[in-house]
Amino acid sequence: MNARPGHTAMPRAQRGFVLILSLLMLIVLTLLGVSLLSGVTLQQKMSGNSREKARATSAASFALDAVQSQLTSQPLTAQSCASAASNGWRVCDTGTLTSSSAVQNSTWGLGGGATLGTPVTALPANAFSVSLLSTTGGSNVYYHVPEFIVQYQGQGVVPPGYSVQVSNYKSGSAPVIDNYLITTMGTGGNPSAVSVLQSLYTYMHLQ
Repeated sequence: MNARPGHTAMPRAQRGFVLILSLLMLIVLTLLGVSLLSGVTLQQKMSGNSREKARATSAASFALDAVQSQLTSQPLTAQSCASAASNGWRVCDTGTLTSSSAVQNSTWGLGGGATLGTPVTALPANAFSVSLLSTTGGSNVYYHVPEFIVQYQGQGVVPPGYSVQVSNYKSGSAPVIDNYLITTMGTGGNPSAVSVLQSLYTYMHLQ
């Protein structure tokens, strides 16, 4: 008569070791999963911040182009920065903006900062539609209308390279170069995404 094969029981010490090993593996896998999720979340935030910063820079660049276009079409007369803007445009007769104050939110209309009665001027509605603005944020809107400060820097000397063009001007007129310092501010979809650009614009015309 053959004996029935029996099951060999695992020693108690081995069963405890397997349990501990399983728990350790579970902990490691959990930590890896949490780390992976944290990395994905961080990447998403970084990507979002980069996108909004690019949108803010684009808005500031748009304002820069709009102001330069306005200066080209009809050079504005410098006036006191406290004066009302002419048709939504203003050129300051004095340099009131420093490099340090240009990058401060309090200089602009952000967070209750500057208003239209200061050197800061907002792009008029015909240049930047109000339908693009929303303080609640979003990927297709901007938190604040792009703003700018134009400071007249005086006249410059016409470069010698323009001698041929100068001879073509009518008698009694002479070409002059007006210099403008343009500083613009744009935002993305939230108040934390802000970009400030600055450019020296020269415009040659007849005096």
